Parts: sequence; structure tokens; C-alpha cells
Amino acid sequence: MTGLSALAVSLHQDFIRLVIVISYVLMSTLSFGQTQVLDSFESTSGWTLIAADGVKGEIVESDGALRLDYDFSAGSGYCVVALEVDLPLDPSYRFGYKFRGSGLSNTIEFKIIDESGENVWWSVERDMEFPSEWIQMSMRRRHLSFAWGPDHNVPLSRVGRIEIAVTASQGGKGSVWIDDLTYERLPAIEPKPVEPKIKSGEQSPLSRVAADGSVKWKGEQGEELNLEFDDLVEFSGIELAWEEDGVPQEYRVQSSVDGHDYVELATALNSDGGRDLLFAPESEARFVRVQVVDGRADLDRIIFAPVETYQDANQYFTQLARDARRGAYPL
Repeated sequence: MTGLSALAVSLHQDFIRLVIVISYVLMSTLSFGQTQVLDSFESTSGWTLIAADGVKGEIVESDGALRLDYDFSAGSGYCVVALEVDLPLDPSYRFGYKFRGSGLSNTIEFKIIDESGENVWWSVERDMEFPSEWIQMSMRRRHLSFAWGPDHNVPLSRVGRIEIAVTASQGGKGSVWIDDLTYERLPAIEPKPVEPKIKSGEQSPLSRVAADGSVKWKGEQGEELNLEFDDLVEFSGIELAWEEDGVPQEYRVQSSVDGHDYVELATALNSDGGRDLLFAPESEARFVRVQVVDGRADLDRIIFAPVETYQDANQYFTQLARDARRGAYPL
């Protein structure tokens, strides 16, 4: 094996915010993997508007979604929509909502607040470029950190209010649309991204990727390796180890939660063989495929890094530097 390959990798914002297709189920008691719809936005009557001094805002019902119109023309500030709830939290959970927007880049905050109204946990997307098409926003427990309040040492066990805020970065006028606000109970111990099934016919002698990542897959231009995990899993990077004479000139790696709609994690060009390490933070999928765009492939191993391994680009590049030849990366 050679050292770490030098890649031209096209990373897409899609892999950070995967479009998660879930069959929503409203139940008083949730089993793992089922989703409670907190608001489907057939009406916006339960939502209230909170705006900073000088900021204009309006809640509008728009084609079965909530549209928040905001105007930061007078300066900086915030515009918030709030919903009163009574929601007990499980040890592991996920909130989600569909989102799109128009306007300049601004910050989006998702907040959950305790029954007292004083203790706030939040997830923040700073300087977000608003997508014109719907995307799925997803916040697990680890994504929601304590923001402020008197009881910072007390874990949040019940939510009394949910807020979604637009905070001025570039400011200006704009609108954001919100739909299908959900809560999902997750298992305390989540499945690991290991040993997926190999769904590529006779191109590999194995039925599953081995525990050490062995896959032994060969493919020609236009062919693809298809993998399927037993459950939805999270990962933060993908390591591909190629045989010396089986490195494609170009390949793509894509993922899907349902096996139908795929998002692109990375495109690799001119790999020099050995081991390719692809950065895919906060990825969630059940299906992954490697497409040979140009050349032929002889893939020895594929390993998915747990979600906590590469939480940011610094951790990823640190690993690149450790594995590369001496002097290739400054430390």
C-alpha cells in the first residue's frame, strides 16, 4: 500500500443536512424509530411571533407550511416563532423540521426551553445560505447545547416551549418556510456503521463487508458497489483502500436513507492508490454506493468512521497529516 492518496474531493453541503425521508407516526407512546408529529402546519394558530426592537416580522400560512417574513432593514436583531408544548424527553432523541428560505445569509437557531421558560438549549446554524428547495433539519440530543439560564447543571427532562429564530448576520429582508416539526425517540445505544450487506451481485465473493472492512469488490467504468446497513447509521468519514492496479481515475460516493433518494458525499479525482480518506461529517444513511465514473476499481476495504471521529475539519486534517508522508502536511 502507498501512503495517503492526494484527492480532489468535492464536498457538498447536502451530506451535512441529509434529506431524511421518514414515515411520520403520531403516537402517545413512541417505540424506537417512530416519529411524533408535533405540528404538520395545517394551521399556524399555535405559533406566536417574537421580534427584537426595530425588527419587523409576520407569520403567514403558506401552502400547508408556516412562512416567517422578516425585515432587518433597521439594523441587527432577531425574529422568532414560538410554540408552547408539553413534551417529556427520552434519554436519546431527535427533533426535525423541513426548511427552506429566501434572502441573504442569516443565522438559524432551534431552541428547546424548559417549563420555567428560563433555561434554554439550542442548536445554531450560523451564516446559513437559505436553500430554495426543502431540506430536512435534524437535531439529536448531542446537537443541542445549554445556551443560558439559572439551572445549567440540571439536565432538561421536559420541554415547555420550542422556538425557531432567524438572527441577523447579513440582515436584509427575507422569508423562511417551516413544515413538519417532529420528535423521534431513539435507542440509547445506536447501531454502529459496520458490516453492511453487499448488494452488487457476483462482483464480490462476500455477502457482507467484514468486521475489518474487507470487501474485495471489483468494478468497471459505469458499475457501482451498493451497500446496505441493517439499520439507519451515522458516520463521519469513509476510508477506501484500493489494490495497487485497481484505482479508478474518478469515483463518486453517495448515500441514502431510503434507497431511492441519494445525496453525494464526495467525488474523488486522480487518486494515486493506497488509502483514500473521505470527509463526511454528521452523515446518516442506510444505503451507500461507490460509483466508478472513469477507469476500473479493485477495492480491498471500506471502513466507516463513527460519527464522533471527525466532528470537524480540524480532526479530519489532523488524521490526514498523521497518515501522510512526513512533511506533506504542516502540524
